[in-house]
Amino acid sequence: EELLAATGQRTQHEIIPIRSPQQKPRNPPLLNLRIKKASQQDIDFIREYEEKYAIHDSTVSIPFLMDKYKQGLLTNETYLPPGNGFDQFFRHFKLDQKVETHYDERREKLQRTKPYPDPGRPLKETEWLNSDRIDRESLQPSTKWVEAGSGSVGKLHVELIRCDNLQAKSLLDSNDTFACIIHEDAVVNTDVLRSCNSPRWMPWCRRAFSFNVGHPSSKLYIGIFHFNSKISPLQQGKKVTTPGGVHNQIGRVMVNMSRFSPGMVYTLTYNIYERSSTRFRSKIHGTVTVRIHMEIEASLKKTLLLTAMPPLEAEYVSTSNDDGFDCAAVSAGLSREFNSWSLDRFASHIEELQ
Repeated sequence: EELLAATGQRTQHEIIPIRSPQQKPRNPPLLNLRIKKASQQDIDFIREYEEKYAIHDSTVSIPFLMDKYKQGLLTNETYLPPGNGFDQFFRHFKLDQKVETHYDERREKLQRTKPYPDPGRPLKETEWLNSDRIDRESLQPSTKWVEAGSGSVGKLHVELIRCDNLQAKSLLDSNDTFACIIHEDAVVNTDVLRSCNSPRWMPWCRRAFSFNVGHPSSKLYIGIFHFNSKISPLQQGKKVTTPGGVHNQIGRVMVNMSRFSPGMVYTLTYNIYERSSTRFRSKIHGTVTVRIHMEIEASLKKTLLLTAMPPLEAEYVSTSNDDGFDCAAVSAGLSREFNSWSLDRFASHIEELQ
């Protein structure tokens, strides 16, 4: 009745968390809504927009169409889904293209650049590269950045460079790898690199994120996953037989940002484990290499010191689908049955804090 009676005036509603926080936040999260009955002009506009930009229902997986029209994350948004880079891929390759093998002048086998060649250079220059060249290219500065988060203390620049020796999570023993990265109130995902257990993200693909920092001690969470198509028959069966989301978890890592100095650039490699608990750390699921740089302006250094004093408050984010929520929850250290609490869950959180 309230929705039907709305006339376009803004109304404010308090968001009730799934679990009550131990300490009530000073500024509880609020949801502002402005609702009115759609006019015929509104309906015509939405229909025309959907037809023009090919925006389809989210239950149908057409990622290369979706990614073409959403290349960034606005600061008032909280979630950016995994990117497939298919819009760039199909600019250079045909669907019926034959399998090719290329060699350089030293007869060393070349690999096709993933997820796609550098759009800013001639195609032949980066379409096929040897393993050494791929490693060198992956270490170059990123040219495509995504800004995320709503903090005002500073900026945290994160580049996901590569993963090595990832545990295979697909039937073909080769992962379609992407990373889910969480910092404060933002959840972002890299491009998906197909059929690769040691992927290298290129500087021109979606791998670099600039987070607006709200607290200097906020943790950085990185989850590594094998991407599965939502409409795959195997995944439809998986939903019935096993709990959790569509994408297979490979592992995760938590980075304590309070140990880093602003102004320094760090290139670090971390072991990937299934969970944070020590009993799950007997087996390494691979490694991930990231480049991190925290930037604090001179005028904000005093603010940084003052902001570092209060304890961290809970951050609230939302995702556009269950799969995004599942990846974010697992990356942040929650089990897929996140509503259930146990002694193992408490022990896991205590060990990670230590």
